[in-house]
Amino acid sequence: MSNSLKAIVRHLVERVGGQITAGKLLGVSTTEISLWGNDNTTRFIPVDHLVDLDAAGGDLFLKHLARQRGYDLVKRDEQPGKAENVFNTIGQFAKAGGDLECITLEAASDREITPNEERAIRDKMRPVKDSLEELERFLAH
Repeated sequence: MSNSLKAIVRHLVERVGGQITAGKLLGVSTTEISLWGNDNTTRFIPVDHLVDLDAAGGDLFLKHLARQRGYDLVKRDEQPGKAENVFNTIGQFAKAGGDLECITLEAASDREITPNEERAIRDKMRPVKDSLEELERFLAH
C-alpha cells in the first residue's frame, strides 16, 4: 500500500490545488508535501495531515481504504439511485478519462514511456477506476 498511499497523496494534492495550496492547508512546506508523494523516499504523510488533506480533497483515501477492506462507502446525502449522482459520476469519469488520455498521448508522443511518465499515467488511471466503480454501485441499486 506504500506506493498507492503516495499516489493517493499526489492525487489529493492535485485536487486541492497543488503543493502550495496543500502546504498552506496543512501548515507544512512544499518540500514536505513533495516528499510525501515521492515514490523514491521513505517519508510518508502523518495520519493527522492525511485526514485533513483527504477531507479537503474529497475523501479519496477514505474511499480507497473502504474499497480495499471490502466496503462500499456512500455519504448519506449521496445515496445510490439519485439521478443527480449519476450525472456527477459521469462528469467525473469524463474529466478523469480526458486527463488520462492527455497524459498518455503526451507520454507516448516520442514513442518511449519513461518511468516518471508511467507513474503519471498510473496516477491518472485511479480517478477513472474510481468513477467507474461509483457508476457500478449506482447501477447495482
